[in-house]
Amino acid sequence: VLTAIEKLNKAKVSLYIMNYNIETLTHDGKINPMSQFMITILAEVARMERKTIKERMESGYNNFRANNGKVGRKTGYRKSEEQFLEQYKDVIRLLKKGVSLRDISNATGISVNTIRKCKTFI
Repeated sequence: VLTAIEKLNKAKVSLYIMNYNIETLTHDGKINPMSQFMITILAEVARMERKTIKERMESGYNNFRANNGKVGRKTGYRKSEEQFLEQYKDVIRLLKKGVSLRDISNATGISVNTIRKCKTFI
């Protein structure tokens, strides 16, 4: 965050953060020291909060695993290649015709990522 703001400041582009009513440059194009101070503090608080969330998540997973819980996909969740090809045969047909991923997605309502996965099978 701070690196991006520094690049914007060097390019004389003022960043306005509406939630906190902070502008990184003054009206004459100089760096606003108070906004730099606030942004630095907010970025550090966000980093600490993210670290805390990660630690809590990891602690929860470890606790769940310690109580004989299983994390991840359920057994048998994945489809075989034959089942996958059968389910998405229309997508495969369109891919073979050379239709774009986005056009196939719009026509079938299937996500682009699923269509990309289908493309690996042809």
